[in-house]
Amino acid sequence: MEYANKKKQVDIVILDFSILDTRATVHGETGTFICDLVVQILAYLTDAERKKNLEAQKMGIVAKKERGEWEEYGRPRLISRECFANEYQKVKKNQMTEKELQEKLGISMSTFRRYKKEMLAG
Repeated sequence: MEYANKKKQVDIVILDFSILDTRATVHGETGTFICDLVVQILAYLTDAERKKNLEAQKMGIVAKKERGEWEEYGRPRLISRECFANEYQKVKKNQMTEKELQEKLGISMSTFRRYKKEMLAG
């Protein structure tokens, strides 16, 4: 907010918080000082809240990893690792191409490559 107010010379008016009105004609120099102070306080509180949320997120991730639940986190896989490995045997036996298998499984080529890389890594 401070960047918009000072650098870009944009006035900030919050309708339900009348003390925060950066238009100099409304409150004069004292009003401008108070607005600047309120903007600084709000910026600090926002930054502190963001840091607190990031720390809580980090702690949650560590806890999930310690409990062994991290692999289940996020978007579910389209097909299981076992199913992909079984289907990929057809490519190894030259019964179909990678492109044909990718289309049969209904996954994108980037997902196919990622699954293949995971399978080969063990």
